[in-house]
Amino acid sequence: MEINEGLIIGKYKFQCSLGKGNFGVVWKALHIETQEIVAIKMVNKAIFIDHPKFESYLLAETKYLPLIKHENVVRLIEFFEDKSTLYFVIEYCNFGDLGIYLKSKLRIPEQEALGYLKQLISAFQILNSHKIMHRDLKLENILLTKIGNDEKIIIKLCDFDFLKKGEIGSTYLGTCLYMAPEILKYNKYYTNKTDLWSLGVVLYKILYGNYPFRGKTESNLIQNIENMQVKYPEEYEISEFSVKLMKDIFQIDPEKRISWEKVYELFDLPAIPLFNSNIKEEKKDDNEKEQENEGNHYRNANVKQGILIEGPMKLKKEEYRKNEKIEEKGSSCLWFRRWFR
Repeated sequence: MEINEGLIIGKYKFQCSLGKGNFGVVWKALHIETQEIVAIKMVNKAIFIDHPKFESYLLAETKYLPLIKHENVVRLIEFFEDKSTLYFVIEYCNFGDLGIYLKSKLRIPEQEALGYLKQLISAFQILNSHKIMHRDLKLENILLTKIGNDEKIIIKLCDFDFLKKGEIGSTYLGTCLYMAPEILKYNKYYTNKTDLWSLGVVLYKILYGNYPFRGKTESNLIQNIENMQVKYPEEYEISEFSVKLMKDIFQIDPEKRISWEKVYELFDLPAIPLFNSNIKEEKKDDNEKEQENEGNHYRNANVKQGILIEGPMKLKKEEYRKNEKIEEKGSSCLWFRRWFR
């Protein structure tokens, strides 16, 4: 179906295109009766003919996302369909995504970045309490909305097309530059610590303006991760707290990677009870253990009190454009090629 401005479908009047998601296009729309502004993701059902697995992913989103009621998780308002299209009506965010915001800033000051990170961690805390993995965390899937007279920016985690209910995943999917090595190397099973790795990539990208790991090819990217040649340039004056956190996240062995529980503690997030569910999950890996006794390196850093150093904006525009070219070449999602070959 061709969508034009002013078209009315159901209770919604379409206003303008907002972009594309993993499976379809997203439009800004107006609820005719309530006058609420929403975003509507539209997915053409024809895609399921060749790729039936897509449908199960999307229906999982409609089943589990309504369970998540949290300030930092985008709200699924309504789902409906017709003969040709699925419609996901979601909360509208008025300030774009973190990728667009970063392009305008080149780098985000550390104190501001850690404020956004804390909101993201809070979102993942509620997901983890429901045993839900996101599996495609990246800048474009982090929406921003401004609220109040002071226009405070609130982070909204979105795009749950690859949502997984359970503690174990096995499908190769995600966006390569953000993917944990256990997925890139096709390990049989992985856990929600893959989302934690992606979180570390997001933090590094907004602090330094670059990706921590890059490569012209997928195999080159894996090789660079295995070599662990991550640089933390002192000229940016990033605090010891943030550098240590990223180093603890960028552990190739998931068992050596910092635990989600430790991350919650670092950001002073209260514990959330595990949500009990009768949903069947994939077989758990009995060898998966949380790392304990991770040291006291963070003892002298206090995020709540904002004892952070804001680094100077030293990334030049021409350097950023060079990184953009690398990003365009290396960040494409390759999971479909592996799964449906």
